[in-house]
Amino acid sequence: PMGTPVEPANDPMLTSVERTANGVAISIPADETYDIEYSTDLQNWSPVAQGQSGTYEDTDAARTGDTAGFYRGVRQ
Repeated sequence: PMGTPVEPANDPMLTSVERTANGVAISIPADETYDIEYSTDLQNWSPVAQGQSGTYEDTDAARTGDTAGFYRGVRQ
């Protein structure tokens, strides 16, 4: 049997994550500040940048060259 659908939280989210010529660009909601973290397995997270707002571009070749990787924003 199907369970009850869960509505997503109303918390702000990263608005976009896109590949760029230099790496990965992450857009952060207006008037919000986030710490950006990175993971290859969705369980172990490493800090990438703290106190980011607007757009952050990750140009670290070790991260941006991974075949699989995940970013998340932790709202401050």
